[in-house]
Amino acid sequence: MTKGITGMMFLVVALLGFAGMNVNAAERYGLVFDVQGNVEVQGADGKVTKLKKTEHVLFPVNEGDRVKVIQGKVVIVSLKENKGYELASNSEGIVKNRKLVAVKGSVKEIQGLNPPGKGVSGSIGGIVLRSIRPCIKTVSPVNTNIFDVTPELVWNNTCRGDKKVTVKIMSGEQMIFHAESAENALKIPPGVLQYGKEYRWIIDGGKNRNISGGGFTIVSEDEAKEIAQRIAFYRERGDDLSYRLSYIFYLLDRNLNETAKAEIQKLKRDYPENTYIRETIKTD
Repeated sequence: MTKGITGMMFLVVALLGFAGMNVNAAERYGLVFDVQGNVEVQGADGKVTKLKKTEHVLFPVNEGDRVKVIQGKVVIVSLKENKGYELASNSEGIVKNRKLVAVKGSVKEIQGLNPPGKGVSGSIGGIVLRSIRPCIKTVSPVNTNIFDVTPELVWNNTCRGDKKVTVKIMSGEQMIFHAESAENALKIPPGVLQYGKEYRWIIDGGKNRNISGGGFTIVSEDEAKEIAQRIAFYRERGDDLSYRLSYIFYLLDRNLNETAKAEIQKLKRDYPENTYIRETIKTD
């Protein structure tokens, strides 16, 4: 089991190419994280794209592209430098030698933005189901990192009749927790799980019903503290789009997939017309 339980996880982002685009991987510079007002990008091939916030969040910017802000602003995050840059009204920049260089006005560096990391193929929430009557399905946490040593285990149970199931948590080959429940969730008490450990959990529906399982990793205690601080930092920025995107990529970089999935779903609801978001961040 690899760190973060990456098997059957998620397709975060194709850093070196997007669906439907025949751009050489070496030419990709960065992504548009926010756009306001009258902004356009002129590609190296001369094609001009007028950016709209509703449609062009995560629009790719490549080597040789010119970015022109007539009025408003645009925020671009470099994949190479792990930095964000803002061009304001009456500014123009060009991507040259993997740098966004101002040719008119100025380019302002923005701190605290997080670009996409190197994603792993798969889908969020991979489930293991077996046996003859699949009416039980683990929901959370499944194939994810978490930073809580007292998580709530959640599952769906559509079996007819008695809803009682057996809940087991395994560490390696050892069963460290065992309980029965007729509900669809169970809060793990303190003292059972530890920071820095990987666990598997199983829901057993009993005779003639299926067994469903999932796995998760609890990060180290120091990392848990750092994650909590970082999440607070992003949440303080509210609806600022650049920081919302950075928050999502931060979560995905650390395999906090279930927390990220909830944020991705909210983002897609807010920007239903944006194909770049759908193509870049996939949850299934």
